[in-house]
Amino acid sequence: MKYTEQEQLEEILHRGKKLRQRRDKNLMRGFSATATALLFALTACIAKFGGSGVLESRTDYGSFLLSAETGGYVLTAVLAFVVGAVTTVIIKKRL
Repeated sequence: MKYTEQEQLEEILHRGKKLRQRRDKNLMRGFSATATALLFALTACIAKFGGSGVLESRTDYGSFLLSAETGGYVLTAVLAFVVGAVTTVIIKKRL
């Protein structure tokens, strides 16, 4: 025999640990890339949909304290929440 049973067990555990570390490292790279892409996408959404914040008109309906341009920020927040929820579900399913 090349190894004793104890050495075989230690080798198996060592290889398993290396495989887990490699998988975790790859996951972290993926998460970092995804977070960076989401940051740029969120910034682009705010730039595209966000307004100047100047009050254009007030109505009797809805919130009269918010400007007409606020909808873009709300849309961006909803999109960010949905992307975060989907990312969380994907992470939970993978692990």
